[in-house]
Amino acid sequence: MNTIQSAWQSYLDQVVPETAGRGELIERRRTFYAGAQAMFTLMCAASADGISEEAGASMLDGAHLELTEFVTQVGSACEADTIKRSNG
Repeated sequence: MNTIQSAWQSYLDQVVPETAGRGELIERRRTFYAGAQAMFTLMCAASADGISEEAGASMLDGAHLELTEFVTQVGSACEADTIKRSNG
């Protein structure tokens, strides 16, 4: 899995039901790529000029922790209780 496209295809094959309609597929793909863009942006910020190696590593460690916590939440029956919407 060396490309975002191959990661998307894997997600599509393993997670998205074959009964998903065109609209759902479009929304899931947009959401998947938005997540990839967010992670890429964070990685670029972590390696930007003026960011120390320690600060960059800390940013990436924080992202890793957040993703690990998310995976744990997804596995729990109370995932919906952990979702909070921003009001602006």
